[in-house]
Amino acid sequence: MFNVSMKNTYISNSVEETEAVGRKFAMSLSSGDTVCLYGELGAGKTVFVKGLMKGLGIEERVTSPTFTLIREYNVNYNSIIKIYHIDLYRLENVEQVKNIGILELFNENNSIVVIEWAEKMDDLLPKKRIDVQIKQIDNNNRDIKILYKN
Repeated sequence: MFNVSMKNTYISNSVEETEAVGRKFAMSLSSGDTVCLYGELGAGKTVFVKGLMKGLGIEERVTSPTFTLIREYNVNYNSIIKIYHIDLYRLENVEQVKNIGILELFNENNSIVVIEWAEKMDDLLPKKRIDVQIKQIDNNNRDIKILYKN
């Protein structure tokens, strides 16, 4: 389980640094965690997720599931056996979220759910989760805040 009192802020000056923050963050994850990513288009959400995946030992190419909505990765890290990478960018309303079966994924104890554009789920998100807010400062620099919610 994650430390709910923990709050981290990072300034990234490059794609490589954003990925490195994701790799470092991955070490704090455990089975059952939900990671919600927030940020405008091009802020670096997918870059962060690529780092997270590398940190958990995923060696295959990681791309955002913009058109497939959900990608599933097998992993063997601590007690984590699956990662669900979800991208809600193309969804228009909360009803669509309910119809594609995302809510059931929150109940899988041996997995992690990572959601880009999590704001599209509104009140459907679990109360216990990790919010990652990425704000683009300029072309190269990002402000990354990791907030542990309970």
